[in-house]
Amino acid sequence: MGFVSGGFMYGKVRGVDRAVCGRSAVRAMAEEWTPVGTVEELNAEGGKKVVKIDSGKVLIKEFAGDVFAMSNSCPHLNLPLEGKILKADYTSTGSIVCSAHKTAFNMKTGDVVGEWCPGMPKLPFVGKMKEENPLKVYPTKVEDGSIFVNVA
Repeated sequence: MGFVSGGFMYGKVRGVDRAVCGRSAVRAMAEEWTPVGTVEELNAEGGKKVVKIDSGKVLIKEFAGDVFAMSNSCPHLNLPLEGKILKADYTSTGSIVCSAHKTAFNMKTGDVVGEWCPGMPKLPFVGKMKEENPLKVYPTKVEDGSIFVNVA
């Protein structure tokens, strides 16, 4: 088994208590992996690409030798992080920054990094329009150069 990020590591599920979650449940989780391309293809596309999995779009991003997968919709207003017009920024510490309102999200955990919606105007009665929400992230793994995402 090759490099893994976000959930599977060396054939074991991180964060799963095997005493509570039986071997068959762990095996079922492992069978939910969807192929999304190769590392070579990802690098050829500048280290990022958006793929459609089930009914949603998932952003695949390489950062510091790891491959991350996250929803391509910002949880603030559901605008695309990477689209035809909007293009996310990326920090040197592993965060993705929504270009629409400047919220930064940790690409590994999805947690908000810093202030929620610092780019939104502070309007009376409207505020930032929505409570702080993390970005949905998905476990990834790379086997023999192929990238897999678990969106279950």
